[in-house]
Amino acid sequence: MAIGEWYEGDDPFQIANRPEVKKEDANEALIFAQKFLIFESGPGRDLLAHWSNVVRNRKISPNASHGELAYHNGVREFVEGLHQQIEFAHNGGMSPYKDR
Repeated sequence: MAIGEWYEGDDPFQIANRPEVKKEDANEALIFAQKFLIFESGPGRDLLAHWSNVVRNRKISPNASHGELAYHNGVREFVEGLHQQIEFAHNGGMSPYKDR
C-alpha cells in the first residue's frame, strides 16, 4: 500500500514507516529525477547553461519591490532545483553527503 492509500482505522504513520513503502517512494523519486538528465546534452544543456548564467549573475536593485524580489527568487529556486535533481539522479538517489 503506497503512502496516501489507507483505509478507515489504519494508522497512516505506521504505513509510511514500513521499509517497503520507503524503498518504493525512493525508487519513484530516482526515476523522476532521471528525467532531468535531458538538460545534460543537446539543446537542453544550452538552455540550462543560459538559465544558470542569467539567474546567477542577475543583480537586483536594493530598492526592488517585494513582488520583484519574489519573482527573481522563484526563478532562481527553479533553476537551482534543476541542478539538484540532476545531481540526485547522478548519485543514484542518495545524498552526496552520505557515506557510500
